[in-house]
Amino acid sequence: MGDELVDEQAHCFEVSNFCNAGMVAVKMADDQVRAGTHKYALVIIADRLSQLVEYGTGYIELFNFADGAAAVLVSADAAYEVLGAAHHTDPQWVDSYYGEIKEGQVKIERGEKLDGLGEAFLDNFTTLTGKVLADIGQETDDVAYFLVTHGNQDIHRKYLSALGVHPSRSVFQYDFDGHLGGVDPFLALEKLERDGRIASGNLVIVATAGSGFTWGVTAIRRT
Repeated sequence: MGDELVDEQAHCFEVSNFCNAGMVAVKMADDQVRAGTHKYALVIIADRLSQLVEYGTGYIELFNFADGAAAVLVSADAAYEVLGAAHHTDPQWVDSYYGEIKEGQVKIERGEKLDGLGEAFLDNFTTLTGKVLADIGQETDDVAYFLVTHGNQDIHRKYLSALGVHPSRSVFQYDFDGHLGGVDPFLALEKLERDGRIASGNLVIVATAGSGFTWGVTAIRRT
């Protein structure tokens, strides 16, 4: 990749955290830029979720998996400032879904069904949101938008409801993009920009989650 970007000094590495990886990588890159380790960092998110799904299995919760990519340039004078983040991994759900090689391709299989995964999503999203907002000295009412991983629209809406947030303060593109892995929040942010719905100083909370299971909430502000 360094050669393609005409930068022979680039250091490239991969962050593997499933659909949570994009925002984790942004926070890591931002930390390095703030520390002066690098002036710029390019975060590239690319997921090919559609190729992991066998639609004949009947796993309807995976029906909206699709492919997508996004790129974010992190620098000291970027359009958004990362204010804080919190993450949590709960290994009790690690075998809920797993990859199995079939005919040379990895396909998602469902493990033993454990009750409570939906509640775990809601609990972790709300807990981490509260932690991040407390860390940066802000309240729910101070947030302009809440962007959420597009894995499950019901959980998305329940999360907003638990916070007392109207759906108009979020972005729903399930019927347009489906679930694009770690790309979801970046396309949602792009839509806000494209529609002229976000202004300088607006605070945005990004709630992401990935198989494993791992959760993250990141606070960013439009500069």
